[in-house]
Amino acid sequence: MTTVIIPAHDEAATIREVLHRVLDDFTDEPCNVLVVANGCTDGTADAAREVSADIEVVEMEAVGKSGALRRGDELARSFPRIYLDADVEVEPGALRGLATALRKDGIHAAGLTVRVDTTGCSWLVGRYFRYWERRRVLHDAYVGSGVYGLSEQGHAAIAPFPEIVADDHYVRTSFPRDNRRQLCKTVTVFPPRNYKSLIRRGVRIQKGNRQVSSTVADRAPRPTEWGLAHPLDALAFFATSLLIRFLVRLSGTKGDIAWSRDESSRRGRTA
Repeated sequence: MTTVIIPAHDEAATIREVLHRVLDDFTDEPCNVLVVANGCTDGTADAAREVSADIEVVEMEAVGKSGALRRGDELARSFPRIYLDADVEVEPGALRGLATALRKDGIHAAGLTVRVDTTGCSWLVGRYFRYWERRRVLHDAYVGSGVYGLSEQGHAAIAPFPEIVADDHYVRTSFPRDNRRQLCKTVTVFPPRNYKSLIRRGVRIQKGNRQVSSTVADRAPRPTEWGLAHPLDALAFFATSLLIRFLVRLSGTKGDIAWSRDESSRRGRTA
């Protein structure tokens, strides 16, 4: 039986839709669905309980995402396990596809193809992500961006989740390419809508990735970036990337990289 673990912090606006998508994917087979409401103040847990009595909801003090993931693992009863953020949209059949892939020998981690919805984003943010979507790493047995799955063997190799914020990067870099599987089905992510929020998010991600690199050995080196793109898209991406790296270097070890999120991408999204 598949287990789906959803760590959630103040996601009352989106949690119902996410849970309905999960249940729709597993109408023909049993699924253990766990919502870990981590330091929520907006009724996330109550919203999750309203969807179905079969959904297990646990509330806890704010302990960060890694703590929420560990709590979900403590309560989970089966494999494979899918870890799903509450602010993404998965294509119908995608979660079930992940579960099927993870039951195959040698597949320890699995992910989906990433689609970026830039509706409402500024011109510069839109250009940045038009290039970002073309990066080779996102099409090279990619695992992450709001959803990934682990087989029992894969879980045993990396559990428990360490105290990090970039859990998807941790999972992806823990396995060589041959042990990962990327499905054609998509997960839609919603990026920051303004440039200031994009920079703030980028700095947090860079620091989180560096934290992972200092914690575990990288078994999945990134492929070389290449490919044709509109010159303005490439300029927006590389100029922004350089700015983010400069700000990370400038701040050094200072700054909070605790579990946080971008509020601009949630603005206007309702249940």
